[in-house]
Amino acid sequence: MGTGGLELNCGNRRYLLVIALSHIILDMYSGMLPALIPHLRDKFLLSYSAAGALLAWSTMTSSLIQPVLGFVSDMTGGLGLVIGGLMLSSLAIAATGYITSYPLLVGAAIMAGLGNAVYHPQSASVMARLSTEQRSSVMGLYGVAGSIGFALGPSVLAMALAIGNSSMFWVVTLPGILMGITMKVMSQASQIFAKPCAAPASSPVRTQETDENGYLNGSNMWVAEILLLGIVMLRSFMQYGVVTFLPQYVTQILGGSSNISPRLQSLFLAACAIGTFVGGFASDRFGRRSLFIASPVCLIPIHWALCNTRTVSLFTMLLALEGFVLMSTFSGGLLMSQDFLPRLTGLASGLHIGICTTMGGVGATITGLVADSRGLAFALGSLVLCPIIGLCLTPLLPRDKRPRITHTSGAIPE
Repeated sequence: MGTGGLELNCGNRRYLLVIALSHIILDMYSGMLPALIPHLRDKFLLSYSAAGALLAWSTMTSSLIQPVLGFVSDMTGGLGLVIGGLMLSSLAIAATGYITSYPLLVGAAIMAGLGNAVYHPQSASVMARLSTEQRSSVMGLYGVAGSIGFALGPSVLAMALAIGNSSMFWVVTLPGILMGITMKVMSQASQIFAKPCAAPASSPVRTQETDENGYLNGSNMWVAEILLLGIVMLRSFMQYGVVTFLPQYVTQILGGSSNISPRLQSLFLAACAIGTFVGGFASDRFGRRSLFIASPVCLIPIHWALCNTRTVSLFTMLLALEGFVLMSTFSGGLLMSQDFLPRLTGLASGLHIGICTTMGGVGATITGLVADSRGLAFALGSLVLCPIIGLCLTPLLPRDKRPRITHTSGAIPE
């Protein structure tokens, strides 16, 4: 990790751990929302589509507002946005235990999405300022932290329900509150959460150089970016479709106990987190585009087998394998997006993560509509179309010879 301007302007690198831990907690609340669907569906007698729509409201709110709040965070900086996002998400999830109508549930889902939108731009900006040379490693840590938190969500929710049903939902606010207090106390001695640091006057921020493949840095590739976003949409469609309706599938199709559903959700999401981490190394070793081709090639038979087995033990193994392979392209995909728009890396990141999240919620709603009309088994099986279409689109992506911006050692990215 580069140290030049980092230690001088942005404080100690121990704040990497602070932001990573806060990201775990924030995305833990995001992981609780899909796990709440079976509970809320039984409590309010919701249809599959109405239940899936709750997730869509949350994710669309987060994704559509996030670019605006990203601009605000660039202008204002500050720790308040990070803590505010944590608090808002924790309160929104806790509120579902006391709400008595579906419209109020929609309001809570929107509030949870707003918390995500408030938190992510500023926290990601801080992570970027913490590194100059090994930025992909730092952002990989950030992404994996979120995946771990998302995976923990269902299990933490199950423990909260076990304590005292929904009447004890206030307990879930504690991690967010405690982390917010910790961050506030730690920030008193550092400017790490202040406005973005300026690079030293003697340090150029950008240099027009060629990459290792001889390509000139600096040109935006909008067609490639749009194509990549389409592939990312399909991946998110599949992930959210599986995790949202997994509990009902286990009990209704496989005849499994409802007690194992939260554990299977956490297993799937944990496998997604591991796939995110390992996939970053695999992208560096074999190429990002190559991994985008290998992933759907493996996913097609895995998902077909998953939807055609009736043995819970085999289903569990295939579920973990699917999560691992599905998210193995996340780290490489995010870097590809930034490479395709080298002069708009903030916008690229926002589009990549925002579109991914939005289409996940929309995909869950569509999967719910299919389940209402054709049955849950058919709906989950039809998700195999996602990797099939993705495999057809991926060869159209540029090869791993992409333009990018080179940051000189010690310079803080603008």
